[in-house]
Amino acid sequence: MILPLVGVIKSIDPTLEAAARSLGATRLQVFRRVILPLSWPGIQAGTVLVFVLSLSAYVTPVMLGGAQVKTMSVLVVQNLIDNFQWPAGAAQALVLTICGIAAVALYARATSRLSRAVT
Repeated sequence: MILPLVGVIKSIDPTLEAAARSLGATRLQVFRRVILPLSWPGIQAGTVLVFVLSLSAYVTPVMLGGAQVKTMSVLVVQNLIDNFQWPAGAAQALVLTICGIAAVALYARATSRLSRAVT
């Protein structure tokens, strides 16, 4: 999340903040009305990257929860490697992929409406 945000925030012209401050805006108003809308593409990109990486995470849930935590990625690996149930594992992986694509598409649609409302 940090890398997309740093890239976008570094590209914001510092004179915009100075102009807003010279027109009487407080630091909170400058952040809310100048910095936040201009950094919105970085927020969107970082959120999608974090979501997709956490959706496919296998090692972290296994290390933290052991056998008690049953996330979809853990079930896919268990079916493919431990149980040798290739059709079930492939079907679960397909469902996981479709759900991830649908969630990213819904997020993109919702945030595009929000970004149009902000600008």
